[in-house]
Amino acid sequence: IAESFDSKKFPMKFRIDVAMTARLGVELDPSHLQPDQIAELRDGIEAYKRLRPLLHSGEVFRGVSPYASDICTNAVVAADKSKAVFFAFRTENHDAATEGKLQVPGLDPAKRYRVSEAHIGKVPHLQPASFSGRELMEQGLPVSWSSGPESTVVEIVED
Repeated sequence: IAESFDSKKFPMKFRIDVAMTARLGVELDPSHLQPDQIAELRDGIEAYKRLRPLLHSGEVFRGVSPYASDICTNAVVAADKSKAVFFAFRTENHDAATEGKLQVPGLDPAKRYRVSEAHIGKVPHLQPASFSGRELMEQGLPVSWSSGPESTVVEIVED
């Protein structure tokens, strides 16, 4: 989470979620952070530590390219397809909140999965639910976005 990352455009949660897709590191001066940002950073680090074994061992599946739209998605899936972490980012501001479905790549279409947010910010982007792998891959995961740049990290576990 580089201090040079445009903190006026991208909220702390977004910055943490982006860093989770690689190797979470903190390259900023904590003395410059507000108490709410420190709490967000602490929550993000805790989520990353919990997800790290899968993030460092799973197969990465690219979803929506950031070059195709203002949305970018990818998933890290366990070799046995029993669990996954799905990342979704919206990089631009919009006039209003939106809802949509985002396809989750790399799952087993025959399995049933329970989904829940792994790193919840101030407002949840989805409700915990159960879906088939086929539903998640073909129809997509329902996600709600506010009007600003947003991110969500979803934990997907076989039912």
